[in-house]
Amino acid sequence: KVRQILTALGFCERINYGLIPQKSAELFKSHGPFVEVDNPLSEDQSLLRPSLLPELLRNVRTNLSYKKSDVRLFEIGTAFHRSNGAVSESMKLAGVACGSSHSDTWQDKNKGRALDFYWMMEVVKQIQARTGARDLAFTSCTEDIFHPNFCLSMTNASGQSVGFFGLIHPLAAKPLDLPDTLVFFELDIAGLCRSISGGKKLHPVLRTPSIERDCAVWVASDIPWGKIESAVRETGGELL
Repeated sequence: KVRQILTALGFCERINYGLIPQKSAELFKSHGPFVEVDNPLSEDQSLLRPSLLPELLRNVRTNLSYKKSDVRLFEIGTAFHRSNGAVSESMKLAGVACGSSHSDTWQDKNKGRALDFYWMMEVVKQIQARTGARDLAFTSCTEDIFHPNFCLSMTNASGQSVGFFGLIHPLAAKPLDLPDTLVFFELDIAGLCRSISGGKKLHPVLRTPSIERDCAVWVASDIPWGKIESAVRETGGELL
């Protein structure tokens, strides 16, 4: 299902090895402690990947070196974690993107708007809506590789982490030879599946035209959008 969704949005699937170097894993310190490989063949294969993103970032850098400026890649694979001395595995879905919303062709020189944090937010919401995942809360994210003002983490109704998405931090992008406009996400497939409730319901077509109204509300700047959305949905009830 998610393959179809991301392919329709212009993403191409990648399949990478599960072994990465230590310096790549350090970009995601919150995913530690890392799982080390006994007697690795090289330093570049010294750890089992704690996230799919390090290799996807390398894929983006390779594409950019071939003058491919518009890149959208995703991968579905296994990530490895060490917990209480034991190694655990989890299926992840991750994606990266940079460039413009439209590719530059000889027929159309209008490249559209640049891909940004809000574009990636729509990608994540498309995945949420089309898979039927519900009751996902968005809160601020503390990943060092993310821009502090443009990153969000997601949790389900049980408080379990589902994933995160955001814009790369400029200080992290420079040493990696990546553009500071690069956006990416990573979702835990098990957590996403636990958020899916029931099937889709079909409703009869309205016999009268719908009416839309805008409502503006003043709130304090430190109140997260997730709390506002929850309050609106609880108050609106069946109307929403």
